[in-house]
Amino acid sequence: NAEGDGQEWIADGCIARMQALLSDIDKRAASQKLRIEVIVSTIAPIMKSWKGDAVSDVIIGEVSKYNQWIRAKLPESKFSNLSIKIVDINEVLEGKLGDGVHPNAAGCKAMAEVWYDAICGDSSVWTQYWSDGKKKSESHWRNMFADGLAICWNQAGKEISRVNFTAGLMDKSAKPVEGPVAIQGINQDKGGEAGAAKEGENCYTDRAYAISSLPPELQGGKLVRTANNDDSSTKEDYLPLELSADSTVYVCYWADANALPEWLKKEGWKKLEGQAKVKIGGKDCAYNVFARNVSKGRLVLGGNERERTNAISMYFVVIKTAK
Repeated sequence: NAEGDGQEWIADGCIARMQALLSDIDKRAASQKLRIEVIVSTIAPIMKSWKGDAVSDVIIGEVSKYNQWIRAKLPESKFSNLSIKIVDINEVLEGKLGDGVHPNAAGCKAMAEVWYDAICGDSSVWTQYWSDGKKKSESHWRNMFADGLAICWNQAGKEISRVNFTAGLMDKSAKPVEGPVAIQGINQDKGGEAGAAKEGENCYTDRAYAISSLPPELQGGKLVRTANNDDSSTKEDYLPLELSADSTVYVCYWADANALPEWLKKEGWKKLEGQAKVKIGGKDCAYNVFARNVSKGRLVLGGNERERTNAISMYFVVIKTAK
């Protein structure tokens, strides 16, 4: 009511709910090894000129109390996996309310601009972590595009790729890191980890599916793990590889597929007689192996195209450097 009876608890209740919400987001982010930026806004002003409901001095004071907590206290809160950015809608809407509550045209424009600047205007760093807390990847972003250095590490902490982006475009002149293969430009955030090609090694980054057998040609090569969740990808440039030496690239593709992606049917790819086997759900599942001899430089592999080929698991790759 206009006297403010029973309204003096509103700010404290809102603050408690915001703290609980952010704590929950922080806990979920930690469980996924993510670092997240959360943008929190003050709430719009409310004036006594509003005719829709009675507006008391108490409720105006509660709005002010809540907004002051957002501005002064929330940035001091400690979270393990969150960073907080504040958008002050209350401030930008001063003098821009049409009826005491709702923004007029100038107010709508001011809200759009301040939110756009908060979401897109500043550069940010996006970091992923392995389950043991080591960095998996780190990239710089501006205006919703990768912009700057992007680095990937394997689980042992060894750098496996280093690429520069400008406004979302990868620098194709980037030099590969030391070693027989550098993996660049992985399409999905879980794909593209390098390891040893041998029995017992997981062939995916997001599934505990272990290789049970490999043809002798693949033994001792560099295993490029992909993400099984990417099995429906149709990207023509799903997996760009920068080869630091002449190599043979082997693609292990689901043997029960009823078709192949167009990129795997192009000249240069040859199907081997032997198959790779992967333990999935207690069963040894077969993958046909396609080989291609590639000169030092860049090779781009396309998507798995599950919907068209019925390849129900993602392909994985083995690379052997020419002797």
